Amino acid sequence: MQNERASLHDVQTALHKYNRANNTMFELDEITVKYLFFEFGRACYHYNFTAKPDNHPSAGGSINRFFADINCPLEIKDDVLLCCIIGEKDAGQCHACEGYRPTMVHPSSRAYGGGYTTAIDYPDEDSSSSDSDH
Repeated sequence: MQNERASLHDVQTALHKYNRANNTMFELDEITVKYLFFEFGRACYHYNFTAKPDNHPSAGGSINRFFADINCPLEIKDDVLLCCIIGEKDAGQCHACEGYRPTMVHPSSRAYGGGYTTAIDYPDEDSSSSDSDH
């Protein structure tokens, strides 16, 4: 698993991309779940995190839950495959994250890229500890 600094970079990049695309100003609150998997020879992270609107009065003060699907290592903004708000009723299926605890919440829209197939490549134990920083 990657270190906390690299995870923060991933999620902040995803949230920045979300803010630009939606003309919003959410700030990261907390990374709640992250899961690394390998599919077709490529590493990918799924994240759940919370974010709150900036201090603009019209934004309100509620905290929103997000999902992000990110190719690893994140090198360009296009490595953020998806970043979206997830609701209480979201329950998308992901073969990669099945059975992982704590539970990863996926959007019901199935707009995320990784985890659609059952052809997940799991690294051998030696390679799982060799993650590097971005």
